[in-house]
Amino acid sequence: MYDAFLPWALDVAKKLGLVGVVFFTQSCTVNNIYYHVHQGMLKLPLSELKVVVPRLFPLQAYDLPSFVYLYDSYPVFFDLVVNSSPILRRSIKCLSSLSLNSQVVDWMVKICPLRTFGPTLPSAYLDKRLGDDKDYGLNMLKPVAGACMEWLDSKPAGSVVYASYGSFVELEPEHMEEVAWGLRRSNAYFLMVVKESEQAKLPQNFKRQWKRAWWCHGVPSWRF
Repeated sequence: MYDAFLPWALDVAKKLGLVGVVFFTQSCTVNNIYYHVHQGMLKLPLSELKVVVPRLFPLQAYDLPSFVYLYDSYPVFFDLVVNSSPILRRSIKCLSSLSLNSQVVDWMVKICPLRTFGPTLPSAYLDKRLGDDKDYGLNMLKPVAGACMEWLDSKPAGSVVYASYGSFVELEPEHMEEVAWGLRRSNAYFLMVVKESEQAKLPQNFKRQWKRAWWCHGVPSWRF
């Protein structure tokens, strides 16, 4: 079994005479979109604002992954993710909830051998059979848990907006500023997760002036 972002592992398995099983960390719904893009059934660049994909409710173009909606915006990532779709012809396992993606799963099993499972959370947050299993063990950015979780626990339930920019995204300063001021004008508590290399794009003195927010470059989101 190998991660979909390491497609070369399948070539290694073949040379060793082994069966390759790919593990997709994104849901079946996302894989469904990638498959239709790769097969040319969802043509890019998009020419209409509304998008219809089998077994999904009608979508707006901006609901799609950014490198699909804004064609050529992330060419390297597009090639890595979308061009892994031929793997769907082989045995795959997908991190997905059957109850939330049942129609998509029913359609996908007709084109590839598919098994769904998950959530892949540390045992301490599920069945608790492994009490020390509290972390994934692999993070691109080191999570900051202590002070962040204390601040979050001090706020009323359902009162904090969680805004995470992820590990890969690189936005224009204007976009960062627009989101930041939108959060501030909401007058809500918010937890903003921005990697250190991107924090300079936030409005000047914004972090120091606004006290209803917590900032960090990585959080253990599975604990939420």
